[in-house]
Amino acid sequence: MLNLADGRLSWLPVQKWNQSCIALVSAGPGAFLRVLFVTTEMDDFVRVGGLAAVSAALPRALRSWSDVRIILPGYRDVVEQFLHIEIVGQCAPLADMPACSLGLTATKDGLPVYVLLCPQLYDRPGNPYGDASGRDWPDNDVRFGRFASAAAQLAAGALDKNWAADLVHANDWQAALVPAYLAWNAAKVPTILTIHNLAYQGLFPKESLRRIGAPEESFHIDGLEFYDKLSFLKGGIVYASHLTTVSDTYAKEITTSELGCGLEGLLRRRSDAAQLTGILNGIDESWDPRVCAQLAQPFGAGDWEGKRANSDYVRHQFGLAVSRGPIFGLVARLVHQKGVDLVLSAADEIIEAGGQIIVTGSGEPEIEQALVDAHRRRPDAIGVAIGFNDAQARRIFAGSDFTLMPSRFEPCGLSQMYAQKFDFSAASAARSRPSWRRIAWTRCAAARCRNRSAGTFRQHCTARSTGRLCRLKSMRSAAFPASQARSWRGPSRQRRQAR
Repeated sequence: MLNLADGRLSWLPVQKWNQSCIALVSAGPGAFLRVLFVTTEMDDFVRVGGLAAVSAALPRALRSWSDVRIILPGYRDVVEQFLHIEIVGQCAPLADMPACSLGLTATKDGLPVYVLLCPQLYDRPGNPYGDASGRDWPDNDVRFGRFASAAAQLAAGALDKNWAADLVHANDWQAALVPAYLAWNAAKVPTILTIHNLAYQGLFPKESLRRIGAPEESFHIDGLEFYDKLSFLKGGIVYASHLTTVSDTYAKEITTSELGCGLEGLLRRRSDAAQLTGILNGIDESWDPRVCAQLAQPFGAGDWEGKRANSDYVRHQFGLAVSRGPIFGLVARLVHQKGVDLVLSAADEIIEAGGQIIVTGSGEPEIEQALVDAHRRRPDAIGVAIGFNDAQARRIFAGSDFTLMPSRFEPCGLSQMYAQKFDFSAASAARSRPSWRRIAWTRCAAARCRNRSAGTFRQHCTARSTGRLCRLKSMRSAAFPASQARSWRGPSRQRRQAR
């Protein structure tokens, strides 16, 4: 950190800085903490991946014991959903980062949301991170440097005169520099950084250091430097008081050379110091097929007529042929990590055996196009919707007999949890770690797309298409006991204990 107490710039060990921050959060049980939840996605407003679902559900689960507030960039999709946003603070320009305003508003259920208003950075078409063609914005270093620095100012009480944070919870690389900006400004606010996916690190040229107003002294092997580039995520790993990941298994695996993405040494040191914790994600309690209003027909466990009504609905919605065979659903970001190409390579086998495939999501243009081409070849058996719609996703989970999880690696994976809740649709998955931890590997439910045998998908399909519903039911029940479904109550308690 930078020691500014005597007006001079000097470097102190980051470890001592983290310890001094943690000491500030020493209140006993029952203390009502002010928590700033820093995220770039939230299901209420904008979604790219699973972070949006977590950001919508976890803060709400924390409200019973904390004054939790969210801060989001002022994307067009966010700003347009509010009739009024109260301006509570102003951020001065910093290096190449422009001035911006901080607004305060709330969700429909009263959750406070700060919005960082800077149209030249955030009022753009496309998704939060790139343009409509899927290319990252070239100034993402400035966009998310500005966001992180503003969040740090807010946490320290420098923007909203009526509020400051006792604890900051930052998420992924886009928010990872919040702990760093706090340290550079000698603001002793404890921080937690959650690593949702270590593969996305926010890497930029060394020149970005100047552009985001970071001190030159921070660019070294124990700071932001990563193979002569600036790493936002590494900065967070170095400066955060504590690190969490989305499962206990993933917390262990990112300390290995196989899945550590070049940061395993640093992560291993944080783990050895008891500063890295794996807390398995939960899912929002609205994912209950008995009460979900978005479904064609609500249903409960064992209600196969209700399940069939949802299957018939999605078949009709996607223009698929009437069939007695099973539906294989895939709801995912359409990127290489998710293994969509593995599904495409298995498509003919699935269809030949009597199955049908429904896919929805958005991501890399070449994968989107490959799916569209597959649909054009077999419109009767392959349904594709590019983009994400929450209601549609829920109907796909409800109507699918099997949820495909072919990810090459999966830090946690929410889809198999959704499948558990929505009538225990068996998850057909590549054995990517640690997603397999959430799946009971029965003989039929473990369809491994990467190493599949010719009979694997036939076994799934014939159990349905030949009328052997008892066998299909037993496969579902064996794969997903109802007791395994997790809400956010457990994870929120674990995060309270981790502080």
